[in-house]
Amino acid sequence: MEHDGNHRQGPEAHPQGQWCDVRHRDRPRQGYEPQERLHCIAGPRQGLHGCISQNQVKETALRQCVSDLKTVVSKKAIGFLARKDPVLGRFIKKCDSVSVTPNNRITLFEALVKSVIGQQLSGKAASSILSKLKDQVGGKKPISPESILSTPFGKIRGAGVSESKARTIVALAKMTETEVIPSTRKMKGMSDEEIIEILTSVKGIGRWTVEMILMFKMGRQDVMPATDLGVRKGYTIIFGKKELATPKTILEHSQKWSPYRSFVAMYCWEAADG
Repeated sequence: MEHDGNHRQGPEAHPQGQWCDVRHRDRPRQGYEPQERLHCIAGPRQGLHGCISQNQVKETALRQCVSDLKTVVSKKAIGFLARKDPVLGRFIKKCDSVSVTPNNRITLFEALVKSVIGQQLSGKAASSILSKLKDQVGGKKPISPESILSTPFGKIRGAGVSESKARTIVALAKMTETEVIPSTRKMKGMSDEEIIEILTSVKGIGRWTVEMILMFKMGRQDVMPATDLGVRKGYTIIFGKKELATPKTILEHSQKWSPYRSFVAMYCWEAADG
């Protein structure tokens, strides 16, 4: 049986939620794989009928599972923090939930480059420089160690990258190429402190930069960037301190929040932003 690609045949053509083996003439144009089974869906109000591929069903289900997992983890973290620290818990109740999950849309190397460029710059300025650097080294492709090392140093500087930051980026590329900096897969089995020790061995990369990578790239849930000014301001507000909290005070207090200190950092930033 052939399907003519017209998805306005009514739900009776193929019952909603069932698999069919129709052959779509327009499958190549729609991106379906040859001989791929299709899942039939129907619009309950308009009576629209359509078919989506099995892979699309799996992708949709996976996205929903990830979303559900984020919610479960966030609820678990929030419940734990509220029990351990009632003052923090009262603040959390006023806020939207936060999540700390790995970001697989960007490579570790590009995340490091982005962090280096962003040091002591506004978000807007950093984004502009990063965009120019991408144009210089590879256009639309992700920035990679290979693309950095094949680009003349002057062109990297020409994107608006300072000399010290450019040298740091080149050093990162060389250390990634020679596997002095482990792959993301290897880092998954390493502790936060082990990763911090390795990455801060690169001149120009400090602890704060690596902490941001741990949180926003790797999705590590027990990071407390206590030297961050926003975290210090937010902590001061949440706990009603008269003077700006010191990193030492925050780190000592943060022991009771483990293993969910990254979530507390997020709430501190929220408090600081008002």
